[in-house]
Amino acid sequence: MNFEINGPYSADELFRLREDTKQDQPSFANLHADLKDAWKGSPEALRGPGIYGVFCKGTLAYVGVYTGNKRQTFVGSAIDRWFKHLTYFSLRSPKISFSPRNMQRVLKELPDGEPKRVFAELVGADWESVGLKKIQVPFLTGGTSCTYNKAKFATQNWDVFAPGREAAMMSEVSFVYARFLPQTAPLLKTLAGTPEGYNWVKKHWLRSREHHLIKTLRPICNSETKKEHRDDVSVSEFITELHTEMAKPLAAA
Repeated sequence: MNFEINGPYSADELFRLREDTKQDQPSFANLHADLKDAWKGSPEALRGPGIYGVFCKGTLAYVGVYTGNKRQTFVGSAIDRWFKHLTYFSLRSPKISFSPRNMQRVLKELPDGEPKRVFAELVGADWESVGLKKIQVPFLTGGTSCTYNKAKFATQNWDVFAPGREAAMMSEVSFVYARFLPQTAPLLKTLAGTPEGYNWVKKHWLRSREHHLIKTLRPICNSETKKEHRDDVSVSEFITELHTEMAKPLAAA
């Protein structure tokens, strides 16, 4: 085979958490994930271009791709993306930020209680008359790293994401990675090791496979999931679907 599938890896295997706060952010947004020593650098099992899944409580939450590092394929590690997923999807990063439109949905559509209550306190009771675009808080002025669906996901799993539940978060969040093996590099011919080869792999090897998985499995944290998400995709089902996609013939440059 031209690929291999590795994992699942629990977050606890890969990362350690440390406190990281930012003024005027929600009190729960206070964590950064650091790699454990064994996973620093470019570990072979996670090296090179491929597709991954992020899980919580054994259920698929997100599908993503990793093409390489510094615009080169077959270098770097997919884990470079995962530390952000761990703290952003859980709303525990001090760098979380929403568009006003998404925050409006958070405030109006999510159930009362945590974490919505803290957002509501920080924007103020008169946020509707003032307008969220005029409210200067970091989670409304720092970009759009989070969406309503990600906040919904965090809310549904607040029993493992809430402050004081870090041990549960680290055991319940996990990752699976399917990577194309270095033996596929000759298919890139003269593009191997170049930015053009990086773009080729992303477009011709990864994107169509990723899009099919998202369309079929509808994970909640992918922005492409517009209609109702699925909350019944297990690790084993994901691996089966992933194997099918990875086994499809690879295009040559």
